[in-house]
Amino acid sequence: MLLMGTSFIAPTDTGEMEIHIAAPQSYSLEQTAAKCREIDRFLVENYPEIESVVFYSGFSGVASMYPQKYKALGRVKLVAYSDRKRDIHELIHLIQMDLSQVITDVDVTVMNGGFDSLLSLATGGQGFRVKVKGPVLQDVEEVAMRVRAMVAADPDTFKAEMDMELDSQELITNLALDYMANTGVTPKEAGVAARIFFYGLDAGEYYQDDDEYGIFITSDIAGGSIDSDTINSLSLVSTQTGKQVPFSSFAMMEVQPSYPVIRHDEQIPAVEVTGHMRTTDIMGISSRMNRQFRAMEKPPGVEIVIGGVSDLVSGSIAKMGIVLVIALFLVYMVMVIQFEEFTQPLIIMASIPFCFIGVVLGLMVFGSDINLFAMLGIVALAGVVVNNAIVMVDYFNLIRKRQPDKGLTDVVIEGAVSRLQPILMTTLTTLFGVLPMCFAKGNGSALYAPLGQAIAGGLLTSSLISLILIPILYHGLESEEKGR
Repeated sequence: MLLMGTSFIAPTDTGEMEIHIAAPQSYSLEQTAAKCREIDRFLVENYPEIESVVFYSGFSGVASMYPQKYKALGRVKLVAYSDRKRDIHELIHLIQMDLSQVITDVDVTVMNGGFDSLLSLATGGQGFRVKVKGPVLQDVEEVAMRVRAMVAADPDTFKAEMDMELDSQELITNLALDYMANTGVTPKEAGVAARIFFYGLDAGEYYQDDDEYGIFITSDIAGGSIDSDTINSLSLVSTQTGKQVPFSSFAMMEVQPSYPVIRHDEQIPAVEVTGHMRTTDIMGISSRMNRQFRAMEKPPGVEIVIGGVSDLVSGSIAKMGIVLVIALFLVYMVMVIQFEEFTQPLIIMASIPFCFIGVVLGLMVFGSDINLFAMLGIVALAGVVVNNAIVMVDYFNLIRKRQPDKGLTDVVIEGAVSRLQPILMTTLTTLFGVLPMCFAKGNGSALYAPLGQAIAGGLLTSSLISLILIPILYHGLESEEKGR
């Protein structure tokens, strides 16, 4: 199992994908919309599998709390699975590569949609996620940038990003009230003018013939980049003197880097790093990153925590292990009650470990990872694979009861030969029942396919090996007890 990938739930092809677009913060809503139209044209012209594309400019996702004019979200609907030759995972990789090369100035991330998008709301988002937190924001930022570089360099990721935006600016204005009094400018006038210059101002509504029109006052530099030349060119008209007054005559303005949002976790600054993955082996990248994080030198108080799907997978494996142990114990106790002894149930339980060989082989043949549904299949097998051994051991006991003078070797041979056909029939009927699940194709089929693959592989190997192993163990243990 160590050679296989481990994931939470297998990515599914529901025929939907999402395109997240992040332009420079100086972009206006119209510029962002223009980039969306450019991406729309490229996709429709180059990918016949696409049925429709819808973009939402100024909207970054379901979890976004406020509009951002330089971001956009695209939802892509593909044609039916039976009408296309390429699955969604191949298309996501190709579209990501093409858009990164063709579309300039913007950062584009292509993700799976549909069920995977809904699941990400519960798991904290798609991909491999690491949270860096600490008491000093600058230390957290520095460590997060190093973590991002490590995640981006991993072979299983094609891109890494932080949820902290580092290209924002803020304008710091210090007003000289005595100079303002001499020029006839009030603080309110200066504040309103600055609002109009750099952002825009909602001035009310205009009504005409039962129609309502919003009035928004803005300038040609609103939403754009700010530099010293822009600041020095600003001026306003004093309502007291009627003269044009430069801003620089009563205010000191300085542009500084800033963070539009500072997120916190447990009341301390935190930055989340996301690695977008090429594969589904979430535990593989998690183990590699854990080794690098432990070897990393960090400032005092800074902590690196792996979360998201990786944390869920670790918790699921531990809980499934507990469930499996409880299931095995209950199966054993039922057989102890049935056979009224402790030795023969152990013979039957010996068939269970061999089902793990089949589980691994079944998943590897179909190219699946070990995930939550595969582990559910393993738990189910704990109660299924013992059925054939129970039938065989119970028939051995029945022959010995009916023919007490018959030799143990003859009993085992007769019982094994007699039960061969019923065991093969019950195994094959169960196997054929889950085969459609193993080979299922279509929207969402990858979600439950590992369950059928694990059951089919485990049942097949356990049944075949049990036909040889159980008679040998029964003969050996019963001979030893008879010798005593």
